[in-house]
Amino acid sequence: PKKLEAFFAVRQSTPGSTDPKLRIKPGSATKIDNPTLLAKFAPHSTRKLLMDPPLGHEYPSAFGQDCDLFLFHGSASGNMGNIHSEGLKGTMPAAHGTMLGNGVYGAPDPRKSWLYCGGQHGNFMIVCRFAVPKAFFKTNRFYKEFCVPEEAMCVPLWQIKVERAA
Repeated sequence: PKKLEAFFAVRQSTPGSTDPKLRIKPGSATKIDNPTLLAKFAPHSTRKLLMDPPLGHEYPSAFGQDCDLFLFHGSASGNMGNIHSEGLKGTMPAAHGTMLGNGVYGAPDPRKSWLYCGGQHGNFMIVCRFAVPKAFFKTNRFYKEFCVPEEAMCVPLWQIKVERAA
């Protein structure tokens, strides 16, 4: 959890963003250990994990970089149980639009994903590993966003409860 908290803090460095900093609520990080989802992801993984997203082509071209990335995915708190057991679903009705088409969305900066959090139990995010060679990519305002066309191209690894930093 300490490494996750440090990674979370570092990722909030998007140039131009004036959005408030966030933090992982202490003691709220939960490891998602689902062997079935990991097995579905394995054939899509490039086995090259980059900690920071490389430069890529803007939408509508595929990202085209041969790597995996850790990205954040915000969702309503009521979805967390289903995400743990079934993964993220690109086939669900889009609650916030499909700027990059149908699929599973993730962002390098958790402040972008914060926009999609909510629910009566707090603001939750999922930290995921995305296989991004076939992902679509766009910078929206100043935040980067990725969308993979297949659910198996993303595996949830951690659930975190997020709040504004003091």
